[in-house]
Amino acid sequence: TVWQQVRYLGIDEISIRKGKKNYACCLVDLERGIILDFLENRQKETIVAYFKGKGVEFCNQIEVVSSDMWDAYSTLAGDLFPNAISVIDRYHFFIHLSKALDLTRKSLRKDSPDEECFKRLRWTLLNSPENLSKDEQKTLNQAFLVSPKLQEVYHLRKDLKAIFDMDLTKDQASLKVEEWQEKAQKINTKPIESFLKTLSNWKDKVLNFFHQRHTNAVVEGLNNAIRGIIRRSFGFHNFENLKRRVLIELG
Repeated sequence: TVWQQVRYLGIDEISIRKGKKNYACCLVDLERGIILDFLENRQKETIVAYFKGKGVEFCNQIEVVSSDMWDAYSTLAGDLFPNAISVIDRYHFFIHLSKALDLTRKSLRKDSPDEECFKRLRWTLLNSPENLSKDEQKTLNQAFLVSPKLQEVYHLRKDLKAIFDMDLTKDQASLKVEEWQEKAQKINTKPIESFLKTLSNWKDKVLNFFHQRHTNAVVEGLNNAIRGIIRRSFGFHNFENLKRRVLIELG
C-alpha cells in the first residue's frame, strides 16, 4: 500500500470552513509529495488513535516528522514513532521572528504617526531583500536612518535566515545559532525577548532541520491546492466529500 513506503511524514492543518477555526489535518509523504490522508480535525487524540490503528510496524518505519509547533504534531516522534526525529518546519518557525520584526514596526508607527517612512512599510520590511525595487529599498533605508533599532531587528532576521541556508551539521548550526542568540539578547525589545523564549523552548527540534533539511514546503503547496478545491466547489458541507476529492486529486 501507499503507507508501506513512508519514511518522512509531514503534518499540517488547514482551515476548511470560512469564519470558523475549523481545522482539518493533512498527512503528507514528504518524499513523494502526495497526500496520504486527510483527517477532519487536528486534535491529539484523533491523530494518536489514527496512527495506532496503522500498527507498530508502520510506526517503527517513520524516520522524520516535520510539523509546526502544534503540540499534537511535535510530540508524535516521541509518543508514537520511536525511530523518528521531530523537525519544526523552518517556515513556521520564522513566522515568529517576522512577527517580532512587524511588532517593532507597529511600535514605531504608533510612536511616530507622522513619520512618512514608517507608513505602508510592512510588506517592504517583511519581503526578501532581493525582491525589493529601488524605491522600496530607498524607503527601507530611510526608515533605518530614523530607527537604528528597526535596522538591527531587520538584520537579525536576515542573519538567522542565512544560517539556515548554510550547509551545516546540527552541531555546527547550534554554535552559530548560539552566537546569534548572544547578539539578539543585546537588543532590548519585548518582541525579540518573546522570540528568544520561543527559540529556547523549541531549539532542539528547530535544529533538527539540519539533520536532512526537511521542511513542510511541499505540504504548504498541497494545502494551497486543497484551498483551490474548496474554492472551485464553493465550499463543502460534507467533509467526506471533500476528503474524497482531496485524495483523488492530490493523493
